[in-house]
Amino acid sequence: MRPARTRRPMPVTAACAFLLLMIDGCAVTTPHPPQPVQPEFTGSPYTDLETLKAGQIVYLPTGRPLTDAEVTEQAAHTRVIYVGEMHTNMEHHRVQLAVIEALATRLPGKIVVGMEMFQRPAQPQLDQWSRGELDPKAFKQLWYDNWSEDYGYYQQILDFIQAQKIPLIALNASDDEVQRVRTQGFAGLTEQERAWLGPIDEHDPYQRKAMQAIYRGHGEGHAHGGTSGFERFYQGMLLWDETMAASAADYLKSPSGRDKTLIILAGGFHVAYGYGIPKRLFRRLPEPYLIVLPYTPEALVPEEYRMNVTSPELPLYLADVIWATGYSEPTITRAHLGVQLAPGRMKSPPSTQPKAGSGAAVLTVEPGSPADKAGIKPGDRILSINGHDVHSAFELVEQMRLIDPGERAPLTLDRADRKIDILVQF
Repeated sequence: MRPARTRRPMPVTAACAFLLLMIDGCAVTTPHPPQPVQPEFTGSPYTDLETLKAGQIVYLPTGRPLTDAEVTEQAAHTRVIYVGEMHTNMEHHRVQLAVIEALATRLPGKIVVGMEMFQRPAQPQLDQWSRGELDPKAFKQLWYDNWSEDYGYYQQILDFIQAQKIPLIALNASDDEVQRVRTQGFAGLTEQERAWLGPIDEHDPYQRKAMQAIYRGHGEGHAHGGTSGFERFYQGMLLWDETMAASAADYLKSPSGRDKTLIILAGGFHVAYGYGIPKRLFRRLPEPYLIVLPYTPEALVPEEYRMNVTSPELPLYLADVIWATGYSEPTITRAHLGVQLAPGRMKSPPSTQPKAGSGAAVLTVEPGSPADKAGIKPGDRILSINGHDVHSAFELVEQMRLIDPGERAPLTLDRADRKIDILVQF
């Protein structure tokens, strides 16, 4: 939360006394040793974030350490609490859960959780889920329809939200809206969509700088090159931020949300420095807010997850509260089929491989695996699993995420242009 700061003029007599002290004080005081000059502002004027140990919490504007209880007390007096994340770091999700649990105790019946991971059209099904009316498998399917990261990263959070009957709000834009903006710019939105979003702020210089660095370092340029390519990428990011801000504002202004505290879970790029969702929600609803950012020193992040981004120097606090963590991934138990799949769709397959077309092409079968025991052979093409059509290896993998170890599921194969139905014991 950012309290308002005011400057009052110094009385003339006090100003004179201050100047005299400055002139005469050298004879009677010992000067402080010179402080090292920080060459750049990295989002924290007092703390080197790379030196923090897991579990340390710092209030960035002052550098003061905080306890988790003090974070809860600060958050309890704000209307919106943003808790960022690195999507693939389980420790960040543990911080998010800790904040939700603490506030559920501190403000019983008064908190709501909004998530970047759900698109707005999913809200009716989220309401069903909150009431306990949506089958767990249907909810898991909804998750993968909306988000790409494994459900296991978020399961503890979602289990707690449902058990405590905490309302869950879908914040994000739909895939269709994002695709239209990525290809046509904001002109791709309908008049009704533009009217609901209101003015879109494209001119924040700090967000633009940060997004340019991500665009250059994150490999986005392979699809759209040059300045116009960046503008489409940037507009897509702005669509996410403005949509999430508008969704949150709508809920907080509604009869259901007027007395509620909203906890927003979103990727760090959407909340860090405040120029993403926080600034855009505050424009719509100027209420106190707090940005809590789980932070993992780069040395602890696995090499494959480090982004090749040179961050620009920005004269902004990275967050209000930094919560240092380590890095871990969840233990995820998945059903095992035991096949190697061909990537994409093969145009000229050898005779031992399936013809090009719909389905997931099987290259090899692991001896003794569920696939082997069910009679799947190299060259088969898997057309459906559990009643869901499969058009690619990716879709098969996505559907496999919905199957628990020990389950049985029907599969339909294409073998030499002949359909075969089998039952697999996973």
